[in-house]
Amino acid sequence: MHVRSDRNNSDERALEIDASEFCGTGGAFPDAARWRRDLLLPLERSARWLRERRTTRIALSGSYRLTTALALGYSLRSATGFEIEIATREGPWATDDRPRAIDQYPPWHITDATALDVDCLHICVGVLRDPTQAVRAQSTAPAAVLSIMLDQPITSARAAQSGVSAVKDAVAATVARLRPARIALYYAGPAALAVALGHRWNSLPPTQLHEFRAEDGGYLRTAVLDTRT
Repeated sequence: MHVRSDRNNSDERALEIDASEFCGTGGAFPDAARWRRDLLLPLERSARWLRERRTTRIALSGSYRLTTALALGYSLRSATGFEIEIATREGPWATDDRPRAIDQYPPWHITDATALDVDCLHICVGVLRDPTQAVRAQSTAPAAVLSIMLDQPITSARAAQSGVSAVKDAVAATVARLRPARIALYYAGPAALAVALGHRWNSLPPTQLHEFRAEDGGYLRTAVLDTRT
């Protein structure tokens, strides 16, 4: 599967997804309805088409924003039987290249949320760059922010899968404790890790994704991940 943006060419050998509308050119992003109609629904149809042909291992290439990365992984979730080989500069990161018992990776730093923002849990996930301060600054309920941060780069598929497990475990525990009706997710890190995280983003409340706005350091709403729709 090849994702085409405004920065790369097409690939005639691949099932191609045109995501050029969702690249944030000029700092502008579509609203949630257009993300769903023009990206999430085509991805869902593509995933259904692949499953009907018993094709469940996907080599993913191309160029894409973080929201698109999360949507790609989410559409090809592990819960629906897919595994993904995500192209990176270090080589492909396979979602089934899981850590071994002897492997050791740097710990993620977790600051738990103690309340909800009405019915919403805000989740900040960062690798090398922490979005938490910006999110708390624009939030009416700073205590409703779950911060999950890694201060070192991720350089391998196994390290990525270890990180995904750490993030998912922290999110699942907080969701079980606070029972939010919805999630707002703010992610700062490698696009490949975003794909891997979306791949495991199941059994969670509807999740509003965001993109960083360089002009003022804030975040813009983009797509919504929701298995109920």
